Amino acid sequence: MLATVVAPTAHAADMRLSDAIHALAYSGDGSRLAAGGLDGEIKVWELSGNALVTETAVEQTVAAMSLSHDGRRLLANQEGMEPRASLIDVDTGQIGQQYMLGTRSRSYVSLGSSIGFSPDGARVILGNTTASGAGIFDTDSGELVARFDGGKPRQGDCAINDGWSTLVCTYDGPSGFRTEGHAELTMWNVASGKQIADFSLEPLRDAGNVRFLDERRIVVGDSCMNDTGCGVAVVDLETQTITRQFNPLIEPGEEVGKFNQPLVQAIAISADGKRIAAGDEWGRYAVWRLAPLELLSIGKVSEQRIRAVALSPDGRHVAVAGDDGQVHVRPVHGD
Repeated sequence: MLATVVAPTAHAADMRLSDAIHALAYSGDGSRLAAGGLDGEIKVWELSGNALVTETAVEQTVAAMSLSHDGRRLLANQEGMEPRASLIDVDTGQIGQQYMLGTRSRSYVSLGSSIGFSPDGARVILGNTTASGAGIFDTDSGELVARFDGGKPRQGDCAINDGWSTLVCTYDGPSGFRTEGHAELTMWNVASGKQIADFSLEPLRDAGNVRFLDERRIVVGDSCMNDTGCGVAVVDLETQTITRQFNPLIEPGEEVGKFNQPLVQAIAISADGKRIAAGDEWGRYAVWRLAPLELLSIGKVSEQRIRAVALSPDGRHVAVAGDDGQVHVRPVHGD
């Protein structure tokens, strides 16, 4: 049964960081919400009363986060000169084990959004664009127990399914508007470590912000094409085809030229894979039902860029945050 999330009861101003927010995460039981910022600041709130549970900080920008099911452990994925993930005890704010997949001597590197706990909590996964793939680590010891290397440049993102049986990583096409080439996807069987698919995502040029919808479908949240603009794309892994592409920040019937389309900055998928949330650079968010495709909620929360969205486990609330440093929680309409 999906958890029921209690909407924050205190004033929204209580849920904010001192700088831009780059990551949000709900706990699996829906009781807690975490935010991580540009300057490494992290806060976790108990949603039944909007109480601050912990406040801590890491040394670099928090690019992505994952809360354990009970909300007592937090993985914070950092980007910077020494990209790594940190395991944090939420109740104490103490930073414990560190996980490192690769480094690069440049001032800024992106880790993508791939990070999470295995169903039993014994393993964590970390995706790293500087290392062209992903790694699975023992949660307690920090030992790297499995490595998946696509051997390609320009990694977009990686994602693992709920059962931790299948891993996918995407790779952007060549840069430059008139440069030919398309994004690609590589897929592995996690248990055997063997690569089981490698195919083009034509006509997509870029392919970041990847999430699993179910065992055979993923959503690519940073999917751009020269001829139709950008948006999100649904990819069928069995047929190796794109089954749908649309821009979730454009309302049904709204006509927008491809050069004026809002850029999808962040996406989130509900726990049951039936809803998708997205945010753009103009401070707007939207939530859609995927089958049948239907816009459930759309709104504007800020004049600044949205960098993170998260759906509550029951899909009834969406958390939105970005450059204004504020966590905005809004109800999602529809059944």
